[in-house]
Amino acid sequence: MSLGNWTTISGILQGDISYILRKSLVTSSYVNFELTTYGESWTKFDIAFEYRLNDKENWREDTVITQTTAQYLRGNKLYGLTASKYGDTNTIQWKYSENDLFYSNTPQIRLRVLPRIRVFSTAGDYNQISSVYGDALVDLDGQSRHACIGIDKSGNYMCVGSHVFYIIDDLDAPEESTSSESSSSSSSP
Repeated sequence: MSLGNWTTISGILQGDISYILRKSLVTSSYVNFELTTYGESWTKFDIAFEYRLNDKENWREDTVITQTTAQYLRGNKLYGLTASKYGDTNTIQWKYSENDLFYSNTPQIRLRVLPRIRVFSTAGDYNQISSVYGDALVDLDGQSRHACIGIDKSGNYMCVGSHVFYIIDDLDAPEESTSSESSSSSSSP
């Protein structure tokens, strides 16, 4: 198989995001990829695009990405790609000729997910959830009156209040419907 005979690859990233990577156009110096991504819990994610010529080589990180629909690009790292449960298409253009590869080469490609750090903070009457990524980039993921302390594996928000811990799936959920405190009932004789 060569770059011209590229086949579709697929896999799962971060446990929730599944992807299909297919070539859309190959020239003598670059290849355009369509990265279709599906996800329930994660709508934005970051990857490193790596390649090698065979199983005996280390994965190379010097991929020359020249165009992408990602929000931010730094070398082989693409930040702010999108996913949805119906599938989002992201584009990536790799100028493989600048990596000393030729049309007849058969590189292996992998997409390695980069972790995103979630920050939970308070500003005034609102609690904010932000994602930190790239060099110094921040996305405001949401704000709420709930004091969130984390996100569980299902994508629900874990929150705390005075003497109570509760889980919500929507930051706008009313406070009275979220409490996990069980009311103790006492029976009278």
